[in-house]
Amino acid sequence: MRVDDELDRVTRSHRRARVQPGEHRRVAAFRLLLHVLEGFRAYVDRQFLDVVGHMILPTLSLALITYAAWSRFQRAAMLDVLNSDYIRLARAKGLKPRQVLVKHALRTALIPMTTASALTIATIFGGAVITETVFQWQGMGKFLVQSVLTHDRNATMAWLVVAGTFVIVGNLIADLLYAVLDPRIRYG
Repeated sequence: MRVDDELDRVTRSHRRARVQPGEHRRVAAFRLLLHVLEGFRAYVDRQFLDVVGHMILPTLSLALITYAAWSRFQRAAMLDVLNSDYIRLARAKGLKPRQVLVKHALRTALIPMTTASALTIATIFGGAVITETVFQWQGMGKFLVQSVLTHDRNATMAWLVVAGTFVIVGNLIADLLYAVLDPRIRYG
């Protein structure tokens, strides 16, 4: 290691990212992480950074398809659970508000969200077809579009079998998560 080369700057970056008076420790840790990542940027493959940069918009477009519906669904479920009797009982027993929210309310409110997320797997596949076509990506969506345009029935059926398998596995995982989230449900 030489003085003032990239590796030296990375190892010295923690001095610049010290906790300032009145600054929260998480903010300081985030600043330190940014300094370290900035120092190691010279050692990362440029092609990898290019691929990650080009994944931002397609990933956002796939994620935002379901985000609004999920957030409204989760909010409604949480409000419904917060008005239930056992939440009032937990508050009356003197539990901390955070404990009431995390241990009692959120766990119960996640049950309908688990169902909604399992059913949304098919929506994500449909969104992937559009996203891959718009952003000119080579993937399952592009494969489906090409097989439909060339009237290749076998390739279309293969895509549907793979997509259907993912939906079935997603629903199976959701069913298994019910036992984790809801203490009233036991398997076996």
